[in-house]
Amino acid sequence: MEAARKALREERHHYEIVALSGTSGGAICALLAWYALLRDDREEAVRLLESFWEDVSASSPAEMAMNDLLVGATRTQGNVATPLISPYLYPEWAREALEEALEELVDFGEIGRFFTATSPKLLVGAVEVLGRQFEVFRNTEITAEKVLASCALPTMFRAVQLGDDGVYWDGLF
Repeated sequence: MEAARKALREERHHYEIVALSGTSGGAICALLAWYALLRDDREEAVRLLESFWEDVSASSPAEMAMNDLLVGATRTQGNVATPLISPYLYPEWAREALEEALEELVDFGEIGRFFTATSPKLLVGAVEVLGRQFEVFRNTEITAEKVLASCALPTMFRAVQLGDDGVYWDGLF
């Protein structure tokens, strides 16, 4: 994070950011930095990144215990007999919390007002599950749902239905 913070704070004549891309958690980072860059505010990019990851981190004792339990269970899969944990067996509270956190920081409705031909580009990757095709969502077509589709790690989050366009998972799959 420190390298990103330093690069974002440098003056424009040192670094010209022409595009940001990401998949999974990288899609969230790229979106937040891009949104601030569209508004020509590099300090805001740093603030958005820090704010988002602080908001979604396990901070209470109960959240830390649950996080440790899930990480431990994931590490043992394939090595010892463990029950399969499927995101289709429990409510989508984790996905909803991520979506809420994104929408608190990014006004998706105003992106089109700030995006111009000279703006940095944003590319977010996801995989359409049924057709097994990698898809790239670009610039003003980005929505919270498309970013979440890129983050839908199959063992943790349900695949995301994007209207009639398909069902998507994490772009690294």
